[in-house]
Amino acid sequence: AEAVYHFSEALRLGPKSAETYLNMGNSQLSLNSFTDAVASYTESIRLNPKAIEAYTNLGVAHLRTGNKEEAVRKFKEALKINPESVEAHANFVAVRSAHTTRKFAEGTEG
Repeated sequence: AEAVYHFSEALRLGPKSAETYLNMGNSQLSLNSFTDAVASYTESIRLNPKAIEAYTNLGVAHLRTGNKEEAVRKFKEALKINPESVEAHANFVAVRSAHTTRKFAEGTEG
């Protein structure tokens, strides 16, 4: 919580930076403040559209809020920026595997 306060102060006092929003999102994510983290990562991406870590972490935040479809979209966007991102691949596969496993368990998978 203290880190979020300091990042908020940095944004209030100084120029807005993608890195500060990314770091604030990371702090919010670690505090389970997923909706706030989504907003911070989204702003980080607005300021730096190539911020792969922000896309990946935004996907994780969406996943934690139960928005799997948006999480998959963000992981895919991260992979467009860097097709070799291990973290983006791992998260994408984990979400897709969990979805397939659930469908199979429900008897709705082909």
